[in-house]
Amino acid sequence: MPARKKLAAQHFRFFFMVRNLFILLTLVLVSCGPDGKHIKLDGHLLNMNQGEFLVYSPDGAIVDVDTITVAGGRFTYEGECVHEGVLAVIMPNGQELPVFVSPGNSFSIDGDAHNLKNVKVKGGEENKLMNEFRETIVNQDKDFLPLKEIKTFIEKNPTSVVGHYLVSRYLLSQTPDYSTAKPLLEKLAKSQPENATLKVLADQVADMEKVAKGKKIPSFSAVDFDGKTVTNTDISKSLWIVVSYASWDFESTNQVRRINSIRREEKKEWKILAISLDGNKTQCKNAVNIDNEDDIVLYDGKMLETPAAVKFGIHQSGIAVIVRDGKILERNLYGEPLYDYLKKL
Repeated sequence: MPARKKLAAQHFRFFFMVRNLFILLTLVLVSCGPDGKHIKLDGHLLNMNQGEFLVYSPDGAIVDVDTITVAGGRFTYEGECVHEGVLAVIMPNGQELPVFVSPGNSFSIDGDAHNLKNVKVKGGEENKLMNEFRETIVNQDKDFLPLKEIKTFIEKNPTSVVGHYLVSRYLLSQTPDYSTAKPLLEKLAKSQPENATLKVLADQVADMEKVAKGKKIPSFSAVDFDGKTVTNTDISKSLWIVVSYASWDFESTNQVRRINSIRREEKKEWKILAISLDGNKTQCKNAVNIDNEDDIVLYDGKMLETPAAVKFGIHQSGIAVIVRDGKILERNLYGEPLYDYLKKL
C-alpha cells in the first residue's frame, strides 16, 4: 500500500476510534447520571421488601407529587428538578425523610426502614449535615422535639438550608411555635441574605407571632358588605369565630356553612366574622348565607391583600381563628378537627 494511502487509512481508523469512544462515553454518562434538568435517587432499605413511598417537594424543587415503588428493598426515582430544594420522601408509616437536591445530580438512600434516624443520604454537603443531625437525635422517640439540637445546629451552620428545613419541620408544622421559630429564622435570614424565600418566611413568622394563640386580637379597621366601618372593638367582647372564605374555594365556603349550622344545631352563642377574599361583590354575597343578624361579613375587594385578613395572619381562604373576649383562643384548626372543637366549645 502506498505510504499516502496507508497514512490516510490510519487517520480514518483513528477518527472512527475516537468517534466510537466519544459515543461510548456519552452513553455511559447518560446511563449513570441525570441531565442538567433532572435528579436521580437510588435507595436500598432493610426490613422493607416491597411498598410505595410518596414523594413531593414542599419548596417546589419538583413540581408534581409522585410515588416511588420499592421492590426487593431497592428503588429508583428520576424526576425533573426546577431548582435546589428539598425532596420529601414519605414512608408508609407517615415518617418523612428529607433529601436535599439540586438539578443534574444523583443521590442515594441507605439504611433501615424501621429506624429512619439511622438512614444515610449521600450526595452533597447538605445531606451530609442532615445525616449528622439525625445522629444527634438517634436515641430519642418519634415525638421528641429536638429544640436544643436545632438551636445548636443553626449556631454551627447558619448558612445551611438544612436549618430552614428543621425550623419548618419541627416548629412550624402541626402546632406552630412562632416565638421560638422567629429568632432562629432571623439568624438564618441574616446569614443567607440572598435567600428570598427564607426572608419571606421570617417576616411571616414575625407577623404570626403577634397573633398566635393567647395573644390579643390585632387592631384593625375594615368595612363590611354594606360599607359600614368595623374595628377590633366590635369583636372584643364575647365569643367570635373569625373565618376567611372565597367563592372560588368551595371548601372555605362550605366551612363557613358548617360553622353556622353547628351553631344552630348545637344552640351555641358565638358570632361569626367572615372575611371575604373575593374580588367581586356579587360573588361574595352569594357564596355564603349567615343567618345571625349580629354576624359580620367584611368585604373590600382587595382579595388576599385585605388588611383585616393580613392583620389576623390569614394568608389564604379557609382559615379559622377563635376569639374570646378580645384574645385568640385557638387557631390553625381545619375541617373535622375544627368542627369537633366548636361542638365542645
